[in-house]
Amino acid sequence: MFVRMLPVEGFTSALDYGSAVDGSDWDIEARGLVYPGRPSPSYRFHYTRIVEPGGEQVRWTLLITLGGGNAVWLWVRGDEDDWTAVEAVVDDILLRMAVKP
Repeated sequence: MFVRMLPVEGFTSALDYGSAVDGSDWDIEARGLVYPGRPSPSYRFHYTRIVEPGGEQVRWTLLITLGGGNAVWLWVRGDEDDWTAVEAVVDDILLRMAVKP
């Protein structure tokens, strides 16, 4: 799991911010707004990517949530072979991720 905070820079919603993220070097399987009923909804990406060195393919889920003038990026990475076993845990982690608007 990795977390990074970046300035929001003029965006007012997770939908607008997430839609503007360039994921052109990711093999995106799904992306879109999640948790729209929360005071601070999130934008989620689910994708695979080849990681160097070694060229292994890994799965990633990225959740972006805006709050306090920042965009909080939360990545969870899992090996391709293990993803089915950990996907429910990843969903639980993301469900608990909340940011004050």
